[in-house]
Amino acid sequence: MAYFGRKSRPKQRASPLELLAEGTEFLQFLEQQNLATQDMTKQQLKSTYEGDYTRSKPLWRRRKGTAFSQVLYVLRNHNKVQVGRSGNVVIGTGEFLVARGTTAVDQHLGMRDLQSQLEAQGDADDGATETALPYDPALREQKLLSWIKNHRDALVRNKFSVEVSCEQDAQNGHIDIPLQRRAPFNTRLTVRNTSRYSVQLLGCEMVWRKPQFQLTDEDHVASGLGEHLLGPGEEYDINLRVRPIRGYTRHFVPVIFHFCRRLDNKNFHIARFLSAGIDDDLIRSLAPTEPYRPPPRVYRVERGTQELEGVKPDP
Repeated sequence: MAYFGRKSRPKQRASPLELLAEGTEFLQFLEQQNLATQDMTKQQLKSTYEGDYTRSKPLWRRRKGTAFSQVLYVLRNHNKVQVGRSGNVVIGTGEFLVARGTTAVDQHLGMRDLQSQLEAQGDADDGATETALPYDPALREQKLLSWIKNHRDALVRNKFSVEVSCEQDAQNGHIDIPLQRRAPFNTRLTVRNTSRYSVQLLGCEMVWRKPQFQLTDEDHVASGLGEHLLGPGEEYDINLRVRPIRGYTRHFVPVIFHFCRRLDNKNFHIARFLSAGIDDDLIRSLAPTEPYRPPPRVYRVERGTQELEGVKPDP
């Protein structure tokens, strides 16, 4: 007796562009629900993706072949989300410190992959920091930390008539923010294009995650979900909110602005170093009253022996 079963249809797979489009719409949904700034596990994110997000689509249907694991993989490759070793997922770029390899082999492989990717991409300019960054989060962080260590002066310099300014600007690219105890602080980072050509603001990211600082803007550039085109003479504001700080700890984090010139399609970057701490009467009272003077130097005394004629003791 022959059995004629139903022939199963092969599962339809979505293209990478369709997966990226579905993932981008999912991130926009999280932004609308005020969930983009929260750390979520992959299981929680999957439940939201297959539950509330799917029900928000017409007829409760997503694009075919857009499983959560494949969408998350594409978003991670495009640096839209970052996944830590603990399983937490952080939306956006620059607000999560990617764990480095714990062995020398991991570090060697990471640096080798970084060099191969940079050679494949090619430099966008002859400058030390005027090059395109890799998409991989770990390699991207290694490159930024290397620039901060070796090319700090070049990073903090305004380039190609593009300026980054703040009311709390200090020297050498530092932004010193004085805080009061248990009080938040709000300011703005202004990006100004004084050239005659358009410049694309590709991103604004913190090198490592610092919950005390929060960057927001209208086009979602700081969250990694959008870009902004700066025309000649235009400026763009990124809001910086510093949460209340307990105690007298000073918080510090570098912020990197990524740009691309539309004229010749060349990349460049500008860095600012955020520093926030309590500034009250107690801190000011502990300040030195006069310049520090090192103690006088004590010269080394050479020890030795000396023979002298003495009086012979009585027997």
